[in-house]
Amino acid sequence: MPNPWLSLFISALTGGLMGAVINVLYQRTAARCNAKAKEQAAIHALAAELRRSRALCDYNANLRQDATGPLIQFPTATAQTVSFAERHHFPRLSRLQDDLVAYTMGLLQINQLIELHHLLWISPEQPSGVSPGAAGRREQLRMRVADICAGQVRLEGVGPENFIVLPKYIDSLSARLKEVGG
Repeated sequence: MPNPWLSLFISALTGGLMGAVINVLYQRTAARCNAKAKEQAAIHALAAELRRSRALCDYNANLRQDATGPLIQFPTATAQTVSFAERHHFPRLSRLQDDLVAYTMGLLQINQLIELHHLLWISPEQPSGVSPGAAGRREQLRMRVADICAGQVRLEGVGPENFIVLPKYIDSLSARLKEVGG
């Protein structure tokens, strides 16, 4: 953010029209530098979020053998920001926009499955002849999330081919982000 005191000092020092011109040039340069810094920070934050998501894939995949281990939701704050909220402020990421949208939508989908899994923990529904009950559905959901995170089941409805294999997609997106400068 430009320093208003420096701007005032330049205007007072040079005076009048020349001070206003120099002030405008200073403000434009400062805004450009701030935009580049914001974009670089977003790229680094996205790279860190992708590394964390990849680690969470491995963690959640290992929960196939642990029925009591908690499934952990994936971070999506930076991905949502660069994919939707401020996508036009990050021109270096423009080549990755479609993939970032697919990644974000995929993570939101799997986070909803994990949230449903958490809700089934508190459900008192007992098994019956028609329904496996909350515990049975929770177990099925845990296995599904673990299989998606392990890459054994495709995450449907997102991606260029209408599905993604989550760990491979994260690895691919991380590699492409490094090319951009992350």
